[in-house]
Amino acid sequence: MTNIVVVRLQKAGFRFEIACYPNKVEEWRRKVETDLDEVLQRRVVFVNVSKGQVAKSEDIQSAFRTEDQEKVCKIILESGQIQVSEKERKVDNDKLFKDIASLIVEKCVNKDTQQSFPLGVIENAMREIHVSIIPHQSAKQQALKIIHQLQEKSSLPIERAKMKLQVFVPSAEARESLSQKLPQTAHITEANAVEGGAFSCAVVIEPKDYRAVDTLAKECGGRIEVSQHSLKDGDDRI
Repeated sequence: MTNIVVVRLQKAGFRFEIACYPNKVEEWRRKVETDLDEVLQRRVVFVNVSKGQVAKSEDIQSAFRTEDQEKVCKIILESGQIQVSEKERKVDNDKLFKDIASLIVEKCVNKDTQQSFPLGVIENAMREIHVSIIPHQSAKQQALKIIHQLQEKSSLPIERAKMKLQVFVPSAEARESLSQKLPQTAHITEANAVEGGAFSCAVVIEPKDYRAVDTLAKECGGRIEVSQHSLKDGDDRI
């Protein structure tokens, strides 16, 4: 059974299962894989895959209003739950936990030193505040939420690493307007004249201010480019 992934669907009081190849269910759902034979081990609807018990035709008809095995397999494939053993679930959760911690290391710094935290420090802090990992949510989505939890509940002096933008504005007047209207946490570290009287400004911001600065740059007739997503000590002067 190690090379089989079972997808189960409870419907109309009956349990239905299909036998699939590992990793192929998610590919089918993301439309990466479109060949049903590359996903299903057999185009058969089971009651219990591990015991080889095939579903009765009358039960399939009662639940799905059809006896078409291929059609029913597709319904189960789209809507059923992937069955994962406790051992597999733990491996997946451990990997997701580490992926989240790695993203936090990448996105954050010690606000006292502006240095990155070691991975182990972040992992321990996550355990101390009893972070709950959501199996089917991306590491990126969860990392952003957990950063806030660490700021609120842990003793770590943690903050998001600043971003460095290159803001292009058409004139000295636009540069001055940009400087005056930037959020309090943002500042221009360098401004250089370019062709036609325009200016290129290096701006350091908090990630949360990105949209506000983007809007401001457009109001000044300019545009922005991201130079560095995570500006840390030693990367640049801030």
